[in-house]
Amino acid sequence: MIEYRVYIHVHHMGSLIERHPYTYFTERITEFETEKSKEEVEWKIALRKKLFADVTDILPPPLAKARIEVEEARAKWIEINDTREWIEANAKWDNAILDYGLDRLHAELCLSRVPDCPWDGKRIFINWIFIVSK
Repeated sequence: MIEYRVYIHVHHMGSLIERHPYTYFTERITEFETEKSKEEVEWKIALRKKLFADVTDILPPPLAKARIEVEEARAKWIEINDTREWIEANAKWDNAILDYGLDRLHAELCLSRVPDCPWDGKRIFINWIFIVSK
């Protein structure tokens, strides 16, 4: 069975942490260097790579417990197609994150490594679109 890990700042917008297969880290770094580098400036790529990390082994205890429950439910779902347990475990995971608090989680998992992280609770950087009117 594929091991899933927990990553922080997978995307520049959206969820703070996400679960993905263990191979995702190297795949995402490669994507930054190949695909994203075609559409984003160099400093954005560098910032993405600086902030993106595997935080599985440093999750706070309530999230580590919820992660294990999700992994066990995923195994059952694959083995016996127990969708209900999978849905419940995912809900527990989401609730554990919300109960812990995104700001607190970000401080512990990211700011402890990268004190100058610009994440504002929603995004790492803003893509500005300028509209010129005549």
